[in-house]
Amino acid sequence: MSAEKERYRLKEVLSQYGGIQQRWLLVFSLAAYKREEVSLQKRIEKEHEKVQKEVWHLTNQVFPDKQAAEEACGKLQRKWSYHGLTAQYEPVYRYVKRGHPKTGQQPQEILWKVVAEVREDQEKRQRAKKFLGKFILATNQLDSEEMPPENMLDVYKGQTVSVERGFRFLKDPLFFASGLFLHKPERIMSLLMVMGLSLLVYSLVERKLRLQLSQHHECVPNQVGKPTQNPTLRRIFQVFQGIHLLILKNTPQGEYKVLNLKPIHLKIIRLLGPHVENCYFFHL
Repeated sequence: MSAEKERYRLKEVLSQYGGIQQRWLLVFSLAAYKREEVSLQKRIEKEHEKVQKEVWHLTNQVFPDKQAAEEACGKLQRKWSYHGLTAQYEPVYRYVKRGHPKTGQQPQEILWKVVAEVREDQEKRQRAKKFLGKFILATNQLDSEEMPPENMLDVYKGQTVSVERGFRFLKDPLFFASGLFLHKPERIMSLLMVMGLSLLVYSLVERKLRLQLSQHHECVPNQVGKPTQNPTLRRIFQVFQGIHLLILKNTPQGEYKVLNLKPIHLKIIRLLGPHVENCYFFHL
């Protein structure tokens, strides 16, 4: 599917799902363009290394006829995003006996080989550069006077501190979201709903902990051990690694113990309030 069709399909799904109407804003960022241009050049160079190896294998093969050699070249080039081939096809004569053939001796068979040079496809590069530095913003505020394009961009930039940083956490490899593959738009929307709710809880807990630390003039160690009143919840998750629940089934009523709690854990638990305390300090 081409990029044009992919964008159309995405717009169609987002606009029609649930009857939601949206207003779209295409934004170009020169700073993002320069960053993405560097990334594009790296992708081209990486593909060039791969292409060189594939062409080496191609040119060391022989084919039963010229058409088969042309088809092999075409199949190979369709895999590449930024490169192409300048190819020529030469016959390879094979005789019954080894050595220099005698005058007038007919070859036993005629095969074909490819003589090719790799070239960067400038048209593909320019096509890829058209999309650099651009992104789309969408809003359900359809009144352009209530929210002009400049305000849309300002609101989006204001979310980078909270929302975008949170989505960066959800896309972290440790979250394993990249291991999920969904095809139906309904399931994609459901996953986004679950991830959005998770991010909401994540942000609320982080905000509450920071407020409590500030109000009680307390600190917790950051990644390098220095005290901070603005820890990320991801850092708190790392601090709580190694906490285990031990269930003693041989006791008359069953006994539960939380293991490996240290003073830093107790401080964070108490700052988060009674609901969190009940998860750790229970008596059964």
